[in-house]
Amino acid sequence: MAQFDGVVVVLAPPRERVRAWLPDDLDPQPVDGWDRRVQPVAILFGEQAQAGTQLAGVRIPLGRSYRELAVAVPLGAAAGGQPRTALVRMYADYFPVVWNGRMRYGFGKELADIQRTSSSFVVARPQGGPLCAAVHEPAGPWSAVTPPPVLHAVRSWLSATLVGRTPTGRCVHSESHWDLEGHRARPVRVSMQAFEALVGDLGPGELVDGASTAFQVEAVRWSLGWPC
Repeated sequence: MAQFDGVVVVLAPPRERVRAWLPDDLDPQPVDGWDRRVQPVAILFGEQAQAGTQLAGVRIPLGRSYRELAVAVPLGAAAGGQPRTALVRMYADYFPVVWNGRMRYGFGKELADIQRTSSSFVVARPQGGPLCAAVHEPAGPWSAVTPPPVLHAVRSWLSATLVGRTPTGRCVHSESHWDLEGHRARPVRVSMQAFEALVGDLGPGELVDGASTAFQVEAVRWSLGWPC
């Protein structure tokens, strides 16, 4: 479990475009509450604090916070009715979580230099050029009440079975819980510039358009089960 502080951006690209980002055996289904022609995508950037990992049933604290960028695609329900979400790309600035996320969970995690201020977030290749930069400003007050519909949807996407693919091609599933209840959130205006594609044709260029929605969140509890 970790506590996530950062910004969540929800995009609404065409469904066929998002399908091309996924392995052939992952066919995204229409998402409840969204136009069937689009497939919502959540981009999360921020800091994970008080993180830990499980080993032989024992929680081992990592001993430090780390910064992260994630691209999540809700896939809809599987045949058994369980909602699924694919984490198709992640970047982090701490090698142990990069290795764990890539090799065990199949999240396509890569090591990056990540800088964060109160209003910006910059991801760069280690000792290299920038990958993505975002700036944001408040667009409303903080609130700890029931989250608005879009943020409630993100909570449902990240409280689901997460689907990953290891470098060897093995499909991995892990149970996730993204607990926003009682924690503060506020709407923000955001600009996010990709300097190269994050996944598929998601970049380069400005990623946020008029159909996008963004929120800043504080101390969201994010827990992840053992991959299988």
